[in-house]
Amino acid sequence: MVGHSGKRRTAKRLETDDDEPTWMDELDQALDDLNVNRLSTREKALATLQSILSKRNASAVLISRTEEFVESLLRRIDLGESTEETALAIDLLVLAFVNHGDRVAPDEQEAIYQEAAQSLREKAKRSKDPFIKAKCYEAMGLLTYILSLEIDAQVIRQEMQSVFGAGNEGEDDEVLAAATLTYAMMFIVSFCQDIMDPSLVQEEIDRVLEEVTYLLEIPGPVKLAATQAAALMMETLQSTQGDIEHNQMNEVIHALRELSMESVEDEDEEELFESALSTIEDSISPLREYDIKGKTYTLESWGKIVKHKKSTHSQ
Repeated sequence: MVGHSGKRRTAKRLETDDDEPTWMDELDQALDDLNVNRLSTREKALATLQSILSKRNASAVLISRTEEFVESLLRRIDLGESTEETALAIDLLVLAFVNHGDRVAPDEQEAIYQEAAQSLREKAKRSKDPFIKAKCYEAMGLLTYILSLEIDAQVIRQEMQSVFGAGNEGEDDEVLAAATLTYAMMFIVSFCQDIMDPSLVQEEIDRVLEEVTYLLEIPGPVKLAATQAAALMMETLQSTQGDIEHNQMNEVIHALRELSMESVEDEDEEELFESALSTIEDSISPLREYDIKGKTYTLESWGKIVKHKKSTHSQ
């Protein structure tokens, strides 16, 4: 990726009757401040950009500084001097891709993605902070989902399985949950976008279901992520008229029944486990309501639930 020399402006300042800066002025200044020496100034700039990009579609005004913006974020991810700085940069990387829209050519966008994904992958390997490592996995999954890159999704599925699979019992729960949800998101990219050969879905489920079932025994966010992953896989297999080996099915059902009985004091968790059981045992689609930006939405498939959970979990 080629950097820009000097400062470029995203748009001309709008003429107004007063001297109050527009949001575009604030965006320009924040972009300039991403590379200053003072940590507090960079953190403030990242927070400003997050606020603007989470509320506005800024693709038209960002287009002239796209490469510069992404390069600055990757630098902050690589060299961040605080957890806050690194986490904000990771979140903004996803927002940057959302704001690309159709204004960046597909081949250029994929080239930017490859650099971003590799940066996140390397940061996750180096970081000893579970929060940052989980953030990297989540962002890598969301970027791959946004661009629907099937080959990369296959690679990331295998990488995430190596995180939550056998031999990683000592991994932090936050990292395990993030890896499991990221795996589920990549499962959607690989197997839920088009009509699939049932044998391919069956083969993938056979490969990972035992490990996902084991994750159901880990308290906290891990069992919730594993529940969604297991229900998503079964829902997908049912849609292709595939079938799962009887013993494996019984193990998942037994684990979810126990979780449902243990969660009587948490209504939301109990409903999640019961919905998953209904899907796996009786092929009944879930009906789960979520408040999204002040509005209530009903999500009617595990694919939609995983996408919602993944995007909110990463923020």
